[in-house]
Amino acid sequence: MKRLGLNHILILSLVASTAGCDFGDKCVADCETAGGNESGSSSDGNEPGESSDGDTTTAGPGTCESTATAEAFIEANRQCSSVLDCVVVEAICYQGPYRPCSSVGLSADADLDAWTEIHDDLAECGECGGPACGSALMCTDEGECQATFGTNDPCVSYERDADAFLADNQACETDADCMLAPAECYTGNSCGVVALNNSADLSDWDTLLGYLQSCTEICGADPCAATASCGPEGVCVATLS
Repeated sequence: MKRLGLNHILILSLVASTAGCDFGDKCVADCETAGGNESGSSSDGNEPGESSDGDTTTAGPGTCESTATAEAFIEANRQCSSVLDCVVVEAICYQGPYRPCSSVGLSADADLDAWTEIHDDLAECGECGGPACGSALMCTDEGECQATFGTNDPCVSYERDADAFLADNQACETDADCMLAPAECYTGNSCGVVALNNSADLSDWDTLLGYLQSCTEICGADPCAATASCGPEGVCVATLS
């Protein structure tokens, strides 16, 4: 058997040492991977942070770029004039200031599919979780949809929204333009009813009554009868019979 010379032995030792990149040896300071890759590229030829199929790896908690995207989306989709203009959406993976209880308030005409996509991206960052509480929905005095819990009293805003709805839906010219609608949870009612014009959207009114009902344990009024008529100021009124 042919014996190797000293130079051959030194060369083979150097190759083995570099290929293994012993983590106990100082060469590890010069290597990005155990394979001795000094360029920073992964062993499969992809750039750092890129998987073998070309997809960028997800950033860890606190570094998710979608957090800023979510913040901008909410800020651009909060406008309202009443709670009827708002919806509450899941936001358990959003950790920003607009989320008190794993939900946020958005304008009803916001692109909710876009929010779902943003929220799914947030979920990939591992930032999900929130307090175990329920959220109330409101339109703030500043005209912004908000999911709120324990910090703002939405009931004041619900009364304001009901007042505004009535003001927008009571115009009339004759008695025939008016109708009665239930209003047991509205403090400005007479006999548990209010008068609206025939073009009023009763489903919206019922929605407002539902919000008002959440603010009190007992809704009701003294039993009496009323009729709807057009008052002298061209406004539908409920008059006691």
